[in-house]
Amino acid sequence: MKRVSIIGKGKSEPAPAQGGGVNTFFTHKPPVQSAKKKLLFSLPVDVAEKLSDVYYELKKARKAIDKSDIVALALTALLEDYKSKKEHSVLYKHSSR
Repeated sequence: MKRVSIIGKGKSEPAPAQGGGVNTFFTHKPPVQSAKKKLLFSLPVDVAEKLSDVYYELKKARKAIDKSDIVALALTALLEDYKSKKEHSVLYKHSSR
């Protein structure tokens, strides 16, 4: 049986399996990301330019956000507005044109 160093571990542990190892200090788990689905949309030129303007303004202010995140937040707000207001929502009024 191999000798196991107990320096910094606070207790003795059994020897690691052959070819394996024990990593007690660096048990870092990557952050869990929400599932995303890639979609393709066409935007009017003026809306795409406004999106780019806002994105670069936030980037200049050192805010970490993607264009996809901006679009997701905007759609979420629009859909919540529709869900709560129905016929009086921006989406409903725009779709009735």
